[in-house]
Amino acid sequence: MYELPHTPDILSAFGSLITGVAALAGATIAGFGLDRWKKQRKWEQEDELARRLFVGFRKRYDAFKGVRGAFFFAGELAKAKRELEDVGTEYDDTTEGATIIRWQRLERIRDEQYGDIIESAALWGVEIETLEAELLRIEQRVLLAQQEYYQLNKDRSTPDARRSLPEVARVAFSSAEDPTHEEYEKVIGDVRQILVRRMDRK
Repeated sequence: MYELPHTPDILSAFGSLITGVAALAGATIAGFGLDRWKKQRKWEQEDELARRLFVGFRKRYDAFKGVRGAFFFAGELAKAKRELEDVGTEYDDTTEGATIIRWQRLERIRDEQYGDIIESAALWGVEIETLEAELLRIEQRVLLAQQEYYQLNKDRSTPDARRSLPEVARVAFSSAEDPTHEEYEKVIGDVRQILVRRMDRK
């Protein structure tokens, strides 16, 4: 006759098997849950980055329009005069001082964006970084034109300065005859499209 195994031993082995399977299933479910949590967290971080960049580029666009504005409020001129005098800087043309204050605002916005742009390149590639470099190129072109404009304005009694002023002013300040604003707006539009796509992803 065959001898049956001791019943408690069978139950013990079966119980160990069930416990092992349950532990494995639990670990698998926990692993899937952790992976899903990590993906959700990564998406949230990238979504926050995209939103910060979107707002930052909007501020930058507004600041760029500001630096190219040819008109100044009286309060703005007075504030610029005070701030520049406080740091020991004087300008013959008060509007030049106000323009510098506007550029300082744009510079602060660029500084705030720097880390986020580097992070975007690490996560998504260099597309936004490349477009930002194009914005910087346009901004520098306008800055140089404004510096030249104010210098020519000081020398406007000379024929050469009077001839050059209108052409330089078209680049330095907003003008329907100059494509600078359209160029800048197009690059900003390309950046916005990328960021909107990023914010729509889940």
